[in-house]
Amino acid sequence: MFLRRTFKISGRNNITNKEDGYRRVLNETLFKNVKQLSNKSLENRKPDTIIFDVAGTIADEFVMGVEYAFITIFNRHKIKLTGKQARGPTGIDKYRHMKEIFTLPEVKQQWFENYNRYPTETDITELYKNYAPFQIKVLNTIQYTKLIPNTLDVIHKLSTKYNMLFGITTGYTEAMMEQVLKSFQKQGFIPNSHIASDQVPKSRPHPDGIMKNLQQLKRSPLHTIKIGDTPVDIEEGNNAGCITIGIVGHSNKMGECVINRNITTVKQHPNYYQTLNEAYTELKNANPDYIIYDITSLEKVIDDIYIKSS
Repeated sequence: MFLRRTFKISGRNNITNKEDGYRRVLNETLFKNVKQLSNKSLENRKPDTIIFDVAGTIADEFVMGVEYAFITIFNRHKIKLTGKQARGPTGIDKYRHMKEIFTLPEVKQQWFENYNRYPTETDITELYKNYAPFQIKVLNTIQYTKLIPNTLDVIHKLSTKYNMLFGITTGYTEAMMEQVLKSFQKQGFIPNSHIASDQVPKSRPHPDGIMKNLQQLKRSPLHTIKIGDTPVDIEEGNNAGCITIGIVGHSNKMGECVINRNITTVKQHPNYYQTLNEAYTELKNANPDYIIYDITSLEKVIDDIYIKSS
């Protein structure tokens, strides 16, 4: 059974009763079978296009690059962020992401203690000017743009089986995406289109990025899947009229379980299954059509859509 294989954990004594309860629920319900969650009609909606999110969806397992960049830049300005604080708003464009961090009471208080005033829009703008080039530098490191395992195989298979085209929307700017795309090309993936957050009037969750991709591809949102690891991705896809799929296994939310920045430790975290449940619930509340654990289940979802589309 899928989950028992994927979520096998040694050292059962380390799992609390509460965690064991989450494990049983997840094994039995969430990812056992492909199941449409929405009431949306999929008749005559055979997909021929997939719009991917980037970090936490097809690359950068657990969105470590974004977390690292924000923590580092804030630390240089005497503000200590937790990983959860740094990654919280992930999915939206990076300037708004920074603004959201500045709304946190703990961050505002630290700023006041260091600078004898609360942060202003000017402070946010100046900090962003330091952040943006640093994020580009971070993305020039392969570990933060590496494709998630099985991604390339699945893309090649879907391209052959369904004549699928692939686009990208992201919270990254175009300058940031230049680094990502260079890395993708070296790894063997060249998307058919991509739209960065600063290439549209309104970034995610507005549908502008998806629609601009589809204009370039000459495809329709009715036959397009949007897949991503955050509620913002699902909202964006729904706003564009796409079929939407949430993905949780290597998501931003699951990054909260990374221990000492070592991504191999995630399943050793004492709250792993609780966090997985929370990740699933957050995505489900955004009203996706499907939720999958990782990209290896994507073909099954598309097969299900094809059956319902006939």
